Amino acid sequence: WVAEASHHIKFNTDREWFTGLEPVISYSDYDVRNDKAVDSPWSWDREKWIFAAIVDFYKNTKLKIEYYVNDEGTGGSEVSNDELLVQLEVKF
Repeated sequence: WVAEASHHIKFNTDREWFTGLEPVISYSDYDVRNDKAVDSPWSWDREKWIFAAIVDFYKNTKLKIEYYVNDEGTGGSEVSNDELLVQLEVKF
């Protein structure tokens, strides 16, 4: 299951730069409910938090920053694989 919340905030429209911000938070949980095997990723339980911000940077330009906190039940030792994604979107 997944739950996500976000809200777009528009700043003063007289500005050219940084005209809006959308904070995002998301949580997902995947429970396989069978024996875990380190060499079988499809058998792992997964839990993920996503913390993100989408910044209206300039006209037709957005900066997207996402951080993923991943927790996986592999049947073995703890796996540290959190992720950071930064993307610049330009539409023309």
